[in-house]
Amino acid sequence: MKPIRSLLAALLALAAGQADAACQMTKAATLHVSVENNRILVPGSINGTPVRFLLATDIESLILPLAAHDMGLLHMTGARHEPIIYAEEFSATSSSGPVRVSDLVVDGLKVGEWVMHVIGRRQNFGSPSDVAVLGRDFLRAFDVEFNLAASEVNLFRDEGCETTNLAYWTSHYNQLDMERHLRSVRVQATVNGHSVPADINSGNPYTALDVDTAHQLRLGGDIALPPSHDFLEDRPIETSQRMADSIGLDQETVRPAALRVRKLTSPPPMFGPATYWDSETGYARPEVEFLLGDHFRQRGADLSLGVDFIRSHRILIAYSQYRVYFSYVPGEPFLAKVKP
Repeated sequence: MKPIRSLLAALLALAAGQADAACQMTKAATLHVSVENNRILVPGSINGTPVRFLLATDIESLILPLAAHDMGLLHMTGARHEPIIYAEEFSATSSSGPVRVSDLVVDGLKVGEWVMHVIGRRQNFGSPSDVAVLGRDFLRAFDVEFNLAASEVNLFRDEGCETTNLAYWTSHYNQLDMERHLRSVRVQATVNGHSVPADINSGNPYTALDVDTAHQLRLGGDIALPPSHDFLEDRPIETSQRMADSIGLDQETVRPAALRVRKLTSPPPMFGPATYWDSETGYARPEVEFLLGDHFRQRGADLSLGVDFIRSHRILIAYSQYRVYFSYVPGEPFLAKVKP
């Protein structure tokens, strides 16, 4: 499975590196993370209260309501930040909306003032200190390297590196372009040779394919699995396993591939009550695009590449280039057969 880029690509990358001799890649911080139940956790504090943050590339930073109440976090008034949730079903049980944190610390990195969103029905995400998410609003300020084999997430700031190959750890790497107009890490993958939009999603414990896409591609071998669970509400989501002939990510091909299949929906609408909540990873502001002759509409991914993918690869999400570099880490493939 370990891909090797062509000699031509390597020479081009070398030439680009020489042309970008002024490229400065500076490490801003190393976050020392742990992975529990396929969730990426990093220690820190909110206004002096110790917490563990879940790292999530697909949603904004948030804190659960009970923890926000206990910390005395007050909702912002007259702020330009809109509340992150508009669903009527949540308003009766929790007060949602933005709060301003005066002192945010992430594994010794002093962030200072930060806006977080209050949302959810859980008391915590598995332990009393796991009550907050450090989201894409924070991560997008850096180029983010996931090196979970070393229990590290490295944050870089780059200058003059627009065309430089940033996969500094290897000459054997894959490269995917991100969609520039989206805040999520949207790339293109193939399933059985068919191109599908995919998100690299550190908030999703396991890679999953949308059930409608699985039907369209006529994937067989449907086996029922224990349900997945909604990230914020813990609602069960019907989940099964189906077999794909191949999954392709640049030069890396997994064949055959055992895929979790469940409903993947776009986030709830930004205005008006939401009537569904089928995301295992929680609420993210809708990704929209403008189509000629159409209104803005939400776009969801057909394939969600979760923490199982991130654990089996070394990945640099280069937000500065809208590009993802990754190489396979030898071990169990991330799409190994799931036991029912």
